[in-house]
Amino acid sequence: MIFAAILVIIAGGILYFNTSENNRVEEESITTITEIENLIDQNNALLDAMSEQNTSAEITLRNVDINEAVGAKASTKVNGVTYIGIVYIPSLNNLAVPVIDTCTESNLKISACRYAGTLEENNIVIAGHNYKSLFGKLNKLSVGNILYFKDLEGNAHKYKCVEIITLNENDVEKMQTGNWDLTLFTCTYRGNQRLTYRFEITN
Repeated sequence: MIFAAILVIIAGGILYFNTSENNRVEEESITTITEIENLIDQNNALLDAMSEQNTSAEITLRNVDINEAVGAKASTKVNGVTYIGIVYIPSLNNLAVPVIDTCTESNLKISACRYAGTLEENNIVIAGHNYKSLFGKLNKLSVGNILYFKDLEGNAHKYKCVEIITLNENDVEKMQTGNWDLTLFTCTYRGNQRLTYRFEITN
């Protein structure tokens, strides 16, 4: 009886922690997406003004560090974290997830991360925890569903899901090889496998 009560308490603690983590990540994602979208809008507006006036200017956004010259930007910092764009999946209740440039344990606790490859080389692999606000809804994705990757120039690259597979957690080679333009993956509930979604560029 006591053992059962302890298990219930532990399960409740885990549930509370997971819920708290999801809420934290969701709030941070909303703030980050707003910052990135503002950056894109202001950068494009400045580029338009520069093309008309043939002059230079500087963008300053709250909590956004811009170190590169105005123009095509591959990444930008928001609150000290480097992002490369935003993943939008309309079929998953308009899920929007900002993507961090480098995949580390600490970055994965913030948002989805570029695991390998690049957008430019059409082989990008993006990892994310299975929080509901990140990739926890991917199990509802179907072959044929559409994904958009919005880069920092405001370009929305369109992809179609063409394959869904499950890989073992150590199948690094299989995760990174193949003719896929974009891959998303997340852990299964038990954490010992990777739900993997392959995408190809579409019109």
